[in-house]
Amino acid sequence: MSRGQRDALLLGEWACLGILVAGPAHGYDVAARLKPGGDIGRVWSLSRALTYRALDQLTGRGYVEPVGVEPGLAGGERTILAPTPAGRAQLRRWLAEPVLHLRDLRSELVLKLVLCGVCQVDTAPLVAAQRAHAEDMAAALEAQVATDPADVVVLWRHEAVREVAVVGVPHPKWEETPIAVVALEDGADVTADALISFARERLAHFKCPTRVEYVAELPRNATGKV
Repeated sequence: MSRGQRDALLLGEWACLGILVAGPAHGYDVAARLKPGGDIGRVWSLSRALTYRALDQLTGRGYVEPVGVEPGLAGGERTILAPTPAGRAQLRRWLAEPVLHLRDLRSELVLKLVLCGVCQVDTAPLVAAQRAHAEDMAAALEAQVATDPADVVVLWRHEAVREVAVVGVPHPKWEETPIAVVALEDGADVTADALISFARERLAHFKCPTRVEYVAELPRNATGKV
């Protein structure tokens, strides 16, 4: 799948940009630092091919640019790359943003801290933002757990619902949010808002679906499981 200019950078691309913000380099040197044993690669590694692909992506977005050439070890010339003002600004912004999902703390957050070190960027804004985000998530979870812990099958008790499944989908702040996939009784008619309100009266809010999808029947495998 092709990527557009509006798509977020991948972690490997951020790693390449951080290396170049620390100092101009050619692709071979960038790839060397991203090997599993390299100073950046010990946190997030890339193959040489993926490194050059990442550099092409950064060049195409105007975040890095050629600033010179030098002789290669095996002949030919190597292009030296350096960040543009736009690239430096993007990296500064990204290094100050907290990691939103818990599953990414051991990769993205550690990479950010390492890049702050090599780029001589103060880690205090990142750490403060990450702590505030973690505290917000903890407070929300505590409030949710303190409410009624009834099970999500309460939706089955609605007279219009024949069967229902609740699944988690990605959410930009809470990592996942529940949605209900509902099959109604024949001839029944009930709005999504009505079902969500019905659930909120009986469930902890974090267990309530935030969206309802209607289907004729729930998909099942050969053993009858949803």
